[in-house]
Amino acid sequence: MNPPASLKSNNNLARLTEKSIIKPAFDLVMTWSVISSMIFCLSITSNLLLLLLIFAIIVTQFLSLIVISHDGLHGSLCESKKLNDAVNDFLALWPFWAITSKHKYNHLNHHSLHGTKNDPDLYKYVNPKKHPCIASIMQIISVRA
Repeated sequence: MNPPASLKSNNNLARLTEKSIIKPAFDLVMTWSVISSMIFCLSITSNLLLLLLIFAIIVTQFLSLIVISHDGLHGSLCESKKLNDAVNDFLALWPFWAITSKHKYNHLNHHSLHGTKNDPDLYKYVNPKKHPCIASIMQIISVRA
């Protein structure tokens, strides 16, 4: 697949691949600020609709942490590998009981081998019954696994 014309210029590509801790740090501060604020709101309300809304907002912020941690698995948070892995472990992955060093190898192999018989995550797509979480989700949305 060829990149769009707007990405073909060296300036645009260099800007997109530039590693800087500033953007991830901002994203992490904003994400954790929203999570903290919502946890505080949980403590002061008993309205069921508000509780559901707060829960939904927290879930979106956990998705944000997953997106940030994905960048960390690719080493894209900052120039230093040690700093990248530390930021990823302690500020993005810890709520999921995961660490960069354990998941990076599998994840990068998944990207390079995606859809082939050697894809380490292929079992999740070929036979979701072997992966309880995916099987449960598929059952909830009434997709036959």
